[in-house]
Amino acid sequence: MKSSIIFGTQFGVSACPAARGEYTSYVPTILKLLEQNDGTKEISEQLEYFRTETMGLPGNKEKNDFTAQILQDYKKAVQRGLA
Repeated sequence: MKSSIIFGTQFGVSACPAARGEYTSYVPTILKLLEQNDGTKEISEQLEYFRTETMGLPGNKEKNDFTAQILQDYKKAVQRGLA
């Protein structure tokens, strides 16, 4: 799964190729959180930080939680050899 798809969808610019590259710097942090645990809370909180502190966007806990769950589901699919 391309990071630009997840992060672009999360932050609302997935249709803008030029903006997708911005998210590359966020990927290592999120991957580390995915490797460390199976929960969504820490990922959702990190997404909120990126959204509000780094990008200056309004918070969106619901979208953060949804995205964190998608990432965890994808991780589980990869572990099972399904993705």
